[in-house]
Amino acid sequence: MKQTRTPIFHRVTALGASAWLLLAVPGLAQTTTPAQPPAGTIAAPAPVPSGPWTLQRAVDYAVQNNLNVRQSTLSAELSDADLRQSRAAMLPTASANGTQAWNYGTGLDPLTNDFVSQTIRSNNFSANTQLNIFSGFQLRNTVKRNVLDYKASLADIEQARNDLSLNVAAAFLQLVLNQELVRTNELRVNTTQQQLERTKKLLAAGSVAESNLLDTQAQLASDELNLVTAQNQRDISRLQLAQLLNLDPAGAAAFQIEVPNLPDPDEQSTVNFNPNDTYQTAQGFLPQIQAADLRVQSSIRGVEVARGLIIPVYSSGPVFSQVSPPPGWRGCSPATLLLALRCPSFRLTQ
Repeated sequence: MKQTRTPIFHRVTALGASAWLLLAVPGLAQTTTPAQPPAGTIAAPAPVPSGPWTLQRAVDYAVQNNLNVRQSTLSAELSDADLRQSRAAMLPTASANGTQAWNYGTGLDPLTNDFVSQTIRSNNFSANTQLNIFSGFQLRNTVKRNVLDYKASLADIEQARNDLSLNVAAAFLQLVLNQELVRTNELRVNTTQQQLERTKKLLAAGSVAESNLLDTQAQLASDELNLVTAQNQRDISRLQLAQLLNLDPAGAAAFQIEVPNLPDPDEQSTVNFNPNDTYQTAQGFLPQIQAADLRVQSSIRGVEVARGLIIPVYSSGPVFSQVSPPPGWRGCSPATLLLALRCPSFRLTQ
């Protein structure tokens, strides 16, 4: 009778050959020192532009270098990795192992349970493949849930950029206002000092009472206090803006802004917006609303994944495991290998 080899037999043979290769490779791998992986590094910030900062330059630089935006980007990459992992979970799995053991001296014979004094070598090979046939649509719903989570994480990046742009614009305008307050208080202090010098001359001439001089000195002290307060507020505003831009200490020390030329508000026409139209536009445009809707859909998919846990799981896959027998094959038969059943253990005596 002519013998035919089925595809299952070819696959089992290939797995056995792979196991023999696994036995040969460790001898080479043990003599080679693995390369040490590079240590994690943080991306260096972009070079700081020279010259005064405009509002547009500050917003663009902050979007590229702010830590919150970077964190949102890393969260999106993590969601993408979860999505790719869930898609890979739908593929079949395969694994192969091979081990070799030597027993010297007196030992227990696993077949006769007697103590024998001999050298025993055993080779253990195993291969396993598995395919998920049905699991209550858990894998499919998990992929759909992770797709929604990934889209929500992308919307989070846009939200972080929008919030950062608003914060930078607000901090920039606050710095402009505080600089103008410092300039105004400096002019007031100069005016009060000139008035004090004039009052001193009038007092020396006997034209005013001494109380006028004391009032002017008190006014000068109050103006100097307001100037110091305005300077502190200006420095705090500059520091807050530098933090949003993620500048280093050297860049923060040399940080200066360019004051924009703003038109007179009285000469601008009044803009009328319909509140309902504005709300509808914001509802369909703002990324935080889109992210919230996506997460609601993701939660619904999560419920479907949980419901799939009450349904039986069906999977299929051959399993092959054996220990190399001594000459004169005994134990597993070819029919057993074709059925892909687990083989019993063997020992090889030399």
